[in-house]
Amino acid sequence: MRPRLPDCDQLADVLHWRDGLWKGTWRPEGSPVLVKAWAVPGGTDASTRMHWQNAAAKALQEATPPVLWRQVDGDQIHSVVRWVEGTPPKLPLDKDHLRQLLVALDRLHDAGFVHRDICARNLLVTPDQRLLVLDLEEVIAVGTKADVVGTPAHMAPEVAAGAPPTASADLYAVGSLLSASHHPVFTALARSDHPALRAARATELLSLLALPEDAPPRPVTLSGPSTLHKVPEQAKALHAQPHGAHALARLRAVGFGTQSLDDALELTPDDLQRWRALLEGPRTIDVQRQRIASGAPGLALWSLLSADRTVPRSVAEVDTLGAAAFETYNAAAQRRALAVLQHTACEDDTVPPFWTTLLAGALRLQKGDSKGVFEEVSALARPPRPWARRARDVSLMRAAFGVSPTFARQTLDTVAGLPSPDDPDAAPRLLAWSGLLDYRQGHYDDARCQLSDGWRARSFVHTRAMTASNLLAILLHLDSPTEAEAVSKEALAMLPPSAHPIAAARLATKMREAIYRGHAQPMPDIDLLDAVLPGLPPVSAALAVLNEAAAAWRCGQLELGARLADDAARRFKASRFKAGELLAGALAVCAGHRHWSGERDRLEAAVDGLLDRRRGVWLPAIAAQVLGLLAEGPDDPLAKDAADLTGEVKRSSDARREVLSLTECAAGGIAR
Repeated sequence: MRPRLPDCDQLADVLHWRDGLWKGTWRPEGSPVLVKAWAVPGGTDASTRMHWQNAAAKALQEATPPVLWRQVDGDQIHSVVRWVEGTPPKLPLDKDHLRQLLVALDRLHDAGFVHRDICARNLLVTPDQRLLVLDLEEVIAVGTKADVVGTPAHMAPEVAAGAPPTASADLYAVGSLLSASHHPVFTALARSDHPALRAARATELLSLLALPEDAPPRPVTLSGPSTLHKVPEQAKALHAQPHGAHALARLRAVGFGTQSLDDALELTPDDLQRWRALLEGPRTIDVQRQRIASGAPGLALWSLLSADRTVPRSVAEVDTLGAAAFETYNAAAQRRALAVLQHTACEDDTVPPFWTTLLAGALRLQKGDSKGVFEEVSALARPPRPWARRARDVSLMRAAFGVSPTFARQTLDTVAGLPSPDDPDAAPRLLAWSGLLDYRQGHYDDARCQLSDGWRARSFVHTRAMTASNLLAILLHLDSPTEAEAVSKEALAMLPPSAHPIAAARLATKMREAIYRGHAQPMPDIDLLDAVLPGLPPVSAALAVLNEAAAAWRCGQLELGARLADDAARRFKASRFKAGELLAGALAVCAGHRHWSGERDRLEAAVDGLLDRRRGVWLPAIAAQVLGLLAEGPDDPLAKDAADLTGEVKRSSDARREVLSLTECAAGGIAR
């Protein structure tokens, strides 16, 4: 529709300037003004839109030019705005102009409105360096479904897809006015492609600006796991680097780490990788791939996520980003990368969807959808690029393992027949898969040989650790704890302190299990337990706690053993692993935990109920241990029941299990 000149008798000297815009003079003041005629989009109410525009101008106060007159004229809204001299801001925005913009947007969002088109064209810097927000015509109430408007380069992906705009969408546009290399944390928070990972309010970003660039950060005590990951030592080294303290202060402003009551900052290995990525800034693709291979895919991922996304990424960069997320084994990291890749422009538009399929599949595998994931990954063309090809093969085999051993064997034979040039990990990877499959099919000696031959040859540090931990599980099943302990210590020695938290945690947990089973008087290691728990899935974490509880109980530290056993029982219960809950509860009874002292009869009945429902290969050994712990000596009928169960277990009677050996079960526990 053609813009009509507003009919306002307070205007004089009106001259056409641009389409829908005129310059004129406001008679009451004799001052220059800008006259606007804005066509109301079809399907919307003009009076409502004018109300929103007036309310937005009132909320912005001095951060927008004053509106002198406004009214509805049929299908148009006519406005007269005071003329303000100025120029668009220089990009990237400097700190002062950024602060002014965020304060203005915070007022607008608090009033319940979204601007929808924040860009340099709609901002004005006056001669006295005030920043003004212009063009309020497209303002709407937060959450309102409306036409999609905005500047494409600054538009949040969910808005471009048709979702109702939110305050977070305006902040996405703010991020597009900054330099990712100069403001990596700020742009990561503002510019995330997924709204759940983006700053929700301008105040979150303002908290970053509250830190003066040249002010020394206040002293802070850094703590964290001291065993295995050596977090305090790494944090101290990062803090001492140029700008290290300042980078830490900026991260703290957005909730980095865990604040303790004494104002110490508790950090995890993942926190350290994020800090290091911020401190070191952008790196080449070769460096990022070396980080992945050296067991630090999280570091590579954080660095790649903070890169400038206003230009299309190369195929190599997208492959590296996808591989980094894939190799973290971390669901939160994979979800974050998936959200970014879903809206990533690439030189080859088939590459981002390839990685989103793999990452979505990795998340679905955790929920048991093995068959569905296998079908989707099988439909992907096997790419010639080594990093992408490797991830596809790994994803395919993980899904096949979840379907059935027979299906996994068929898939392994198929993958083994495919060419894998430029992939030094291909042969040891096949050996590792074959060994794991033999283990799951009960061919323990074959599995032991294959994994013993192959784990040291794995190309990535963390996959070497994961393969070694699979070998440890086999060795422990074969009642070879001494060999398992030696392998675990060799594998742990190959890990740098900053290596893959999940792989390191799994390996260290198996080492502790080997020590408990192989030493006459194992001592608990609480420092190591604290270090590995953040990297373990729930059931594995419960088993790790149970292992240290058993060690404390066996060496006479009953109070510690009781507390840890109770913790393990709670973890097993939360994971719905009934057998583990019963075993940990029985240990808590035996160690004298007050809460469990009256639970003896209930635990005994629960064991009977569990055995009545199912009787897996491992369940008789667990049940025998529960009854052996509850028995009050070798003459207790429970000890006889435990002895009967041990006859179903085709394992060494003297080898220690999770808590007791089968011989100890039949004897009604251990003598005190």
